[in-house]
Amino acid sequence: MLNPSDSLLNTLSLYFPLFRRTAQSNLLLAISLRNDFKSKPNIQVAPQYSSGAASKKDEAIGKSRGGRSTQIHLAVDSYGLPVDFELSGGQAHDIVHAESLVVQSPPSDFVIADKGYDSQAFRNDIEQQGATAVIPYRKNNRKSDKKIDNGLYRYRHLVENAFARIKHFRAIATRYDKLARNYASTLALAFVII
Repeated sequence: MLNPSDSLLNTLSLYFPLFRRTAQSNLLLAISLRNDFKSKPNIQVAPQYSSGAASKKDEAIGKSRGGRSTQIHLAVDSYGLPVDFELSGGQAHDIVHAESLVVQSPPSDFVIADKGYDSQAFRNDIEQQGATAVIPYRKNNRKSDKKIDNGLYRYRHLVENAFARIKHFRAIATRYDKLARNYASTLALAFVII
């Protein structure tokens, strides 16, 4: 709730009567129809994507045959609520950000992931954190004869459900932000809402 003493509310209460009077008198419409306010042919308008200087930092935008994309690496708790996330370019492999997600996330008894995270080094990192890895082996892995706990592996859908919920936000599903920090802030806001 806004407090009546907030500066935003005071500012709106000052300018809204002026806006209402100009809207009633069609002044804004008259200004928009004047020829001297229309764009001149000698004015060049840059495309929207060219605005702003190129950033020297990695903005988590990857290039691939499918176009530009961003990957969200997400860790959720046992209720399916996000606890940590990282951004990377779309061409980056999942395992690159897996270790830092496990280290930065709160301690847990189990780390459940899909076959994309199948790596003995990652399994060792999980065990060093005091957790048990529930990751199926890829078919080409020599140690694929080991069984995983299928009862626990069923909970991997919690991550997919979290992705499904945040993809309802248009700004997340279609990245409009140029800077990674802005996209990460939008993503964090979506996680707070869900």
